[in-house]
Amino acid sequence: MNVKFFLICIVSCILVGCAGSAEKQREFRVVHDIGELDRILKRIPEDTRYDLYHRIYKFEKPVRIILGRESRETEDPIIIPYNYEFHEKFKEVMGISTDKQNLLKLKETEKQKLLKLKEAEKQNLIRLKKFRKRIGKLLNIHDEMKGKSSVICHGDVQCKKLFQLTQIFIIEHSTQKIQLVTDTVIETHNPSDYDDIGFRAIKMPLDGTKSRVSITILSTRDDCMFLTPERVSNQYRKIEEMIEEGTSIELARSIMLMPERTCLKDEKSSSRIISHSLIYENFPLYMESRL
Repeated sequence: MNVKFFLICIVSCILVGCAGSAEKQREFRVVHDIGELDRILKRIPEDTRYDLYHRIYKFEKPVRIILGRESRETEDPIIIPYNYEFHEKFKEVMGISTDKQNLLKLKETEKQKLLKLKEAEKQNLIRLKKFRKRIGKLLNIHDEMKGKSSVICHGDVQCKKLFQLTQIFIIEHSTQKIQLVTDTVIETHNPSDYDDIGFRAIKMPLDGTKSRVSITILSTRDDCMFLTPERVSNQYRKIEEMIEEGTSIELARSIMLMPERTCLKDEKSSSRIISHSLIYENFPLYMESRL
């Protein structure tokens, strides 16, 4: 009985071990064929070859490579054994010379790119300072116009007409359909795109028969409003980390700096604040000319 149990345990251990080995082979396979290595390496995008080559140029033991674009996909993970033949094939397929002078030249080029990256960070922080100053002034004007945009009515007849005109104003200026209308509230659907605009109007009863009608513009969140020097600097630190991991400078910058580049180079934020300010300014004028 004990012998039988012992044999079962041995067989189970062997099966588990085989399964584990198979799992490891599925995770990474060792490439021993030059032709296969040739086919695999040719799938590496040209803009990442230099970085990948320099990461493993001086390997003296089997090197694990995770192929895939810079999004770190692992569609073809391999291990390349170190030997002269494989090393030469690697250089040939990657199209990179190992001549010492050329390597020094490439290294100097990368150094210059990093210096330009530092200068770009400095310039973007200057642009951000100007951006925040300009946006601050526009927001002050926006808040002032919003504060003056409410309209007071007297009596049921005038207040009813005012709220009807408010509904017409919203229809004329909103990109969103009205979803709610009551005696005291008019509201559109919430915007989903940056350039969309919605409204909420409220009629607030005051003393006697008076009421105040005010509007609030609804829009999507503007991430540029939350752009800080710390955020910009953190983005550049992340770029440097990606470069150290082997990502090309150009690709790292395009991935990490897209929001910052958009905020600092176009005028969308300024234009939207100005547009909303004009609507707030126009609302009481629209009502006064029609009451």
